[in-house]
Amino acid sequence: MEERKNQYIDILKGISCIIVVCLHCPFPGLLGEGIIYGLRFSVPIFFMISGYFSYSKSEKWIINKAFYILRLLVFTELFYGIWEIIQECILRGNKFQTVITDNILNKNVIQIIFCGTFFNGTLWYLYAMFWTWIIIWFFRKKGWLNKAFLLIPLLLLIQILGRLYIQNNYDINKYVILFRNAFTFGLPFALLGIWMAGNQDKLLKKISSLCNWGIIISGFLLIVVEFLVVGQYMDTHISTVIISFGLFLYAIRQKGEVHKCFRILLRIGSVWYVWIYLLHIFVSGFLRELYGRFQIEKSAIGKYAFPILVIIFSCLCSEVIVRFSKLSSNKRRR
Repeated sequence: MEERKNQYIDILKGISCIIVVCLHCPFPGLLGEGIIYGLRFSVPIFFMISGYFSYSKSEKWIINKAFYILRLLVFTELFYGIWEIIQECILRGNKFQTVITDNILNKNVIQIIFCGTFFNGTLWYLYAMFWTWIIIWFFRKKGWLNKAFLLIPLLLLIQILGRLYIQNNYDINKYVILFRNAFTFGLPFALLGIWMAGNQDKLLKKISSLCNWGIIISGFLLIVVEFLVVGQYMDTHISTVIISFGLFLYAIRQKGEVHKCFRILLRIGSVWYVWIYLLHIFVSGFLRELYGRFQIEKSAIGKYAFPILVIIFSCLCSEVIVRFSKLSSNKRRR
């Protein structure tokens, strides 16, 4: 409930959740490319929010969060494992042994444990989140958290400059795990969220609302400069850090109830976001099968409608699960 006291943070989570879906199920043409290149703040925002709310929590709360993520991981890997078998064996006629060999036996299990995943590439976030909680718990246990803040600029430099170097000299697909993990991605943003929680009053006093907007706008303008200078897509740009910081600071400083027009974003960010993240790849895969059967993928309208449909059906599935969970919980209480 503490996370819902500031509804603007939930709205930011809702916006970030929708952007995640649009990154994985992009719009066609320049619109899709623009979103993929420019709107990279969604995942950093989630790590920052996690760090922010862990600031006042106990070590037990943090370790419980880690094992909650672990339970989600086990459930989701099993779910997508079954979905992969259905797609490959039943719908496409491939052998069961081939599916298991390709997705499990031929993979480096140690690498997957730290960087994920077996069946769904987007699940690297859950693996990174789990290990981020473990690292933060360890820092708290040892009393190293204040010293750990010094790692933020170093890890961000590794994430940005290291990724740029690898992309220009090697096959990034082979080494992308170096930049999608707890150590180089999750930890710096989670630590930034913790630091912002500890210095919230100072930040809000020193950075006015007008200056806050200046940070956000300058971050988006920097996207254009980065594109002209670097011209390469990465998970994190310098602009990503600036925008993430500016948007999160803006959400923190807002008070009061939100306007009714933002209620759907509030619902997504406070209730549905976990299930939307877990289910949207399944929903998109199911829709692609339908698109293929009815040849809708050839239609321009169908292409533009695809990410919107994924968002709508993911929201509907999430609401069904939430209501079913509440119903089951009420029955157990009786």
